[in-house]
Amino acid sequence: MPDVRMPDGTIIRNVPEGTTRAQLMARFSKSQAKPRTGGSGIGWLDRPISNFNELVVGGLEGLGNIADFVKQPFDAAVNKGTHVVESALWGRPQADANLARSRQQQQAQRGGFKQAVDWADRTFVARPNPTARTMGQIGASFAVPGPAGKSEGAGIIARGIGRAAQGALQGSAVHKAGESGAQSAGIGAAANVALPPALRWLGNTRLGQAAGKAVSTAARPVVNFLDDVAEVAAPGMRQRLGLPQLGNMPTPFLPPPAAPP
Repeated sequence: MPDVRMPDGTIIRNVPEGTTRAQLMARFSKSQAKPRTGGSGIGWLDRPISNFNELVVGGLEGLGNIADFVKQPFDAAVNKGTHVVESALWGRPQADANLARSRQQQQAQRGGFKQAVDWADRTFVARPNPTARTMGQIGASFAVPGPAGKSEGAGIIARGIGRAAQGALQGSAVHKAGESGAQSAGIGAAANVALPPALRWLGNTRLGQAAGKAVSTAARPVVNFLDDVAEVAAPGMRQRLGLPQLGNMPTPFLPPPAAPP
């Protein structure tokens, strides 16, 4: 069984034949992972704090994934150009070795970013929430400036290009660092171009209007109940906080209105 040197210099001995580098990296990262924080131990407190922290971690991860997606074609172009020049200067074997070393360094950089994200997640998130993580990743794409110009005044082609660009960013934000984000970006672009017109058309159909009316009717009792609870609880809450009741608040002095000329 061969020995394998990891990017940080650690040597793993007796690696079974047929084990891919991705599998080895995953097992190594898992073995080196920091134990997850236990939080406060109070469920009703840990859950919202974990959701918020998961959202923030997902946003940072999404920005990193977008940067990785944008950087991948640049790295590939630089590697190819450098390989051509070095092949002409020093021969193909030396150029191949340098290319492999360059790709390994780039992969190690991506692995370092993933380790940093995992550390933040295990340090600040006591109760993982994949939905909040994905929402943070997608939300990060809105922090990236989109195409300039107002979509209202743009033509249908320009609006389609703008939606495709935003969808590509959203798709690339959720791809895994170190992997190609082309497929995720393509799915995001296609969905962001096709879904808004489809949903708009559906909302104008009888079925869509009936569904909207049904949701509104079903939600009305809940909204009314919450409104009644707030109306009953507000006076007691104001008294507990030491705030004056609305009926006891002093009326400001207002001068009489001026007589019309």
